[in-house]
Amino acid sequence: MPLLLIGCGDSDENPNDPLIGKWKQISETRYFFEEGVYYGRACLDEGYPSVAEFFSDGTYNDQFWECMDNGNGTVEIEEYTPTIGGTWEQVGAAGNYLIFDPNEEEPNEEIAFLEFNSDFSQFSNDNGEYIVVFERQ
Repeated sequence: MPLLLIGCGDSDENPNDPLIGKWKQISETRYFFEEGVYYGRACLDEGYPSVAEFFSDGTYNDQFWECMDNGNGTVEIEEYTPTIGGTWEQVGAAGNYLIFDPNEEEPNEEIAFLEFNSDFSQFSNDNGEYIVVFERQ
């Protein structure tokens, strides 16, 4: 699952300040397109939190877990390859980030919009397939 994060910065000194730090995924809402098709989801209920840490030098590390509901009451847990040494940068307006995962076969050229809450303790991202919420650790 590629990481897409949303944010905005109010600081005149460094608009990236809100993103820097360690974040844990606390919720995910999926849009389901076909009935009877089982989609992967975050393993929040199984105790495998997805986490990301963004550093002031423009790099990040993350670990994402995904579970697959098999439709028969069982769940399979799959671990995605962690990203070590990914890069990120704010592009354009506050809250717009270009996030590059070196594990991806094709470079990500999508700009993610991250929407922070008023005290910058959480942010959310809606990529059209799912909405995720991360909380600062």
